[in-house]
Amino acid sequence: MFILKLQLFYMKSHKFEFKKLDKKGERCSNTEIGFLLPYRLESLEYFMKKIYSRDEFCIGCHLCEVYCRLQHSESGNLLKAFKKEFPHPLAAVRVEEKGNLALSVRCQHCEEPLCLYACLGGALSRNAESDMVSYNPVKCIGCWSCILACPFGAIKQDKEQKRIFKCDLCIGEAMPACVTNCPNEALVYIDSPENDSDRLCDNHNQAEKIKGGV
Repeated sequence: MFILKLQLFYMKSHKFEFKKLDKKGERCSNTEIGFLLPYRLESLEYFMKKIYSRDEFCIGCHLCEVYCRLQHSESGNLLKAFKKEFPHPLAAVRVEEKGNLALSVRCQHCEEPLCLYACLGGALSRNAESDMVSYNPVKCIGCWSCILACPFGAIKQDKEQKRIFKCDLCIGEAMPACVTNCPNEALVYIDSPENDSDRLCDNHNQAEKIKGGV
């Protein structure tokens, strides 16, 4: 929850103005909440496909973490991935919990990626086709600057290989593994808020609760 409040502070301090969209894609209201929901900046015309968390359905089972590790393992076998593989596969997602609230957190592939700006070795870049923040492990020098810069705390240290690890949206797959295997459908993979406008309104209310420390 600390990370979530930190992101709220970041959005306020930079005076970002987000516009909420109705079912027709038209602007319906302003909001200061920009990190849980697929809102857009006034100048942003393109919505890339991202993973969004429906935290009202998240039960904190951590299966998104389990299947992320499995997806990025060499063997593709659950037991081998957790007990026998070396280097050990990591999960690019984590679950934040506070009381009855739970939220799955991963790289948001931000429109303004602070991690990319902070990268000293050129390991992070913006993919021209997908618009996601891509990672090249060969160029990573293990300086951890991106970890310090990320307001979500979404980038992890791979201490065994002395480099970072982050969400790649399971590139090459039709659907990210965390979304496919979420038992309560708390994760969705969409490219436009208008595809799920009812969820956006519900998530906005939940974000207000987190903001207020409820």
